[in-house]
Amino acid sequence: MLTVLGTTTVDIFIRGVDAMPEQGDGEFSNRSLVWLDRPVLPTLGGNGANAAYAAGALGEDVRLWSCIGADPFGDMVLGWLKSRSVGTADMHISTSAGTSTTVVVTDRNLQRNSFHYPGPVSEFAPGGHTLAGREGDWLLVTGYPLLERWRGDGARALLGNAHSIGARTALDIGPMIGAPLTAEELEPLLPAVEVLFCNEFELGEVASLEWAQGARWALSAGAQIVVVKRGEHGASIISAESAQIDVPCFPVKAIGTVGAGDSFDAGFLYAYDRGSSLEESARFANAVAALVVSAPRGILDAPDADAVQAFLANENHRQE
Repeated sequence: MLTVLGTTTVDIFIRGVDAMPEQGDGEFSNRSLVWLDRPVLPTLGGNGANAAYAAGALGEDVRLWSCIGADPFGDMVLGWLKSRSVGTADMHISTSAGTSTTVVVTDRNLQRNSFHYPGPVSEFAPGGHTLAGREGDWLLVTGYPLLERWRGDGARALLGNAHSIGARTALDIGPMIGAPLTAEELEPLLPAVEVLFCNEFELGEVASLEWAQGARWALSAGAQIVVVKRGEHGASIISAESAQIDVPCFPVKAIGTVGAGDSFDAGFLYAYDRGSSLEESARFANAVAALVVSAPRGILDAPDADAVQAFLANENHRQE
């Protein structure tokens, strides 16, 4: 069982905009109207929901702790998650705030403007949440800076509880949005973290060090494995028991990058839990992310395990 704690958002992508409309006079007119030549795309977003959905697509037994509103967008989210057998019984459903929503407007030069409504995340609190399960189950805490009321003591208690029952733990410290995450806040969490996920920028910002040095700082503070997602440079893994492992990414034509890091996390934990080495797990995770970013619907086209293995087999054949 994988339990994912994180945010859930509906992302709405408006693409193919020539230019933003002029300020109008409040009327619906040509001046205030932008014609699109591509359909508006609603999709699943949020670090927690993306990771849980990708894990469910792979065939993982997964449940999501997150929050949505009691509204049509919330119903849409539940439908998407249930289509991949993600457990949603522990979702917080707010009657006072709508589901978190981000509208992303992209022009033909790929410049973006985003409009974000945070939804009920500010009322989503630990409450009675403790990790119940079997030894060897996984807990992934992701989108940590956005979990306002879980930060600090809440996350430390949850990770400590998981650690105490023999569950395995992972923490993703991205994205660097909201109140800054500091080394002083992160350090007390690390002794209960088996796998720390981050990217170069995030780790550098928190540790105030170059990312490789930051990874060694995290290991010295108690983390067992640090996985650094490095975009076009693939991923690098540093642990106390091995030298730095660099795993290249797969060259694919990316349609969008939303969900890449979250699907990587899901793929890594899926493979690692099944006995793959750190290098093999990162390669599997890179394949999951590659298939997501090159898919027409992004995260909603997250692959199953057979599709990932077929992709890897094809890549191995191509490189021979």
